[in-house]
Amino acid sequence: MYQEKLCTNNSMIMKQILFCIFLLSITLSSHAQNVLTDCKEMHKVEKKETIYGIATKYGLTVDEFVDANPELREVKLKKGAYVCIPYTRAEKEAYLAREAEEKARIEAAKIHHFDAINVAVILPFAASDNAYSSESQKCLEFYRGFLLSVDSLKSIGININVHAYEERANMNFDEIINLPELSNMQLLIGPGKSAHIDALASFAKSHSIPMIIPTTTKTTSVLSDGCVFQISAPHDMLNEFVAKAFATKYKDANVIYVSQTTDSDDSMLFGKLQAANVKLTGITFSIIDNLKNYLRKGVKNVIIPSGKSEKAFLEMVDKLSSIDGLDKDYDITLFGYPDWQQFAVRQARYLSRYKAVYFTPYFDMPYASRTKHFLDSYQNWFKEKQRTSFPKYGEIGYDIGARFILTLNAYGDKFDYTKNVGYVGLQTPMHFVQLTPGGTAFNDAFLFINFRTDGTYSLEQH
Repeated sequence: MYQEKLCTNNSMIMKQILFCIFLLSITLSSHAQNVLTDCKEMHKVEKKETIYGIATKYGLTVDEFVDANPELREVKLKKGAYVCIPYTRAEKEAYLAREAEEKARIEAAKIHHFDAINVAVILPFAASDNAYSSESQKCLEFYRGFLLSVDSLKSIGININVHAYEERANMNFDEIINLPELSNMQLLIGPGKSAHIDALASFAKSHSIPMIIPTTTKTTSVLSDGCVFQISAPHDMLNEFVAKAFATKYKDANVIYVSQTTDSDDSMLFGKLQAANVKLTGITFSIIDNLKNYLRKGVKNVIIPSGKSEKAFLEMVDKLSSIDGLDKDYDITLFGYPDWQQFAVRQARYLSRYKAVYFTPYFDMPYASRTKHFLDSYQNWFKEKQRTSFPKYGEIGYDIGARFILTLNAYGDKFDYTKNVGYVGLQTPMHFVQLTPGGTAFNDAFLFINFRTDGTYSLEQH
């Protein structure tokens, strides 16, 4: 069982917000989620496809496929529907073997487990003038997702106490730092304000408490002896991670960077690709009518438009569509940005046709059963749906709660940020690296979303 303690610095609005969450968290029934993901990927059903054919394509038995999609016992496959492709029995057995080995190692090391894990969440939740800012909406949604993860972990026997603190822009942050109970925490989540990061990081370091920076994408590199973890890597850092993976993935490709005159990006990725020694052919949108002259037969041609928006994407598609024999004569891949996730459903036809690949640090599969379960729980608890913004902050909150509390529960006071204890996120892959000795540990995990011409896609984690 867990408790939530409200520490709101006399903020009446904050008390009302969190008290409602508190009542919900102790009165509604528990909805436990398995920490193993249900679906390896989703498959879009094409005309004339059968259950047997799809199962065979992915190396599954019919029973395994139907167990992952129980609705198929009652209804027929429909063209355009999405079905879950589960992990094979061999993949599951390999995972369980690794998990058993890790549990045995933990037991052999006799690592101390906390009787209760105390967590402080320090974020700017409150409304201003009875209206929520974009920042406060993100933080509230994040906190709701975090509470759902706590409820799920509670159901498997982990005792958690949650302490929520209101953070204000112009506050004396020592009001929170000097609270006596803060030194008894096993995990600090926050702050939301960049100006308060150094103060909380110094406190975390002096008390050896892991601290999670959940929302900012600004560069932070505080000396914390490995206590501080930033979930969202700064944009320049993410582009650097992506460029290195790109250089390996497309080392033999003909890479063409198209500088668009409409809605052009700041070319940050272009610069990082150059630094990673990717051989780029650059053209401008004004001469893209001659794009065919830059294509090569017999090799993969990777085309990177500079614009990130849907408008820029469609302009690129329009130019490609005008080239006669393109699909027949050339192997084409369009490479793009996390922003493409926002219009991927609408433009799935073109993403598939040009075997598009985009990178993203956040990706959820809304058709996966565990994601559906989370969304249903969110709506049941809070009487409204999670917002459809990108990324989804409720799912970030859930992933952070599950990932770090499971690690604390497994490793106790020998907390090791390199360990994952098998958690697969709803949306947020995590892997941490320290770029400077003793500095912030940044999340360098991201995904390549690879579209296939048959309308399906695969996930490639880095």
